[in-house]
Amino acid sequence: LGLTEEQQASLARIHDETRKLHWSLRSELMNQQSKLRNLYLAPMLDNEAISAVNNEINKLRQRMIDSAAEAHKNMRAVLTAEQVEMLQNFWGKRGEAPCN
Repeated sequence: LGLTEEQQASLARIHDETRKLHWSLRSELMNQQSKLRNLYLAPMLDNEAISAVNNEINKLRQRMIDSAAEAHKNMRAVLTAEQVEMLQNFWGKRGEAPCN
């Protein structure tokens, strides 16, 4: 893509920030999944508690999706129009969706 040093630094920063957030969210996701497993293993199932933990799991997953989308948007803002076009052409040739 012919990135400048400034672009490389900006993209690295966005990537690092997103990675750190995702590690934190994954950790919390694993904690919630452990809680859910314990609820299912309990002698008496508590449907309300199971539902509450499932809701938390879904919120964490959505936060990860949202942060990934935001990171892509922020990364794209660092690129020139020509670089975005090159990137879209690259992903298009691979049969995958281009960055939006």
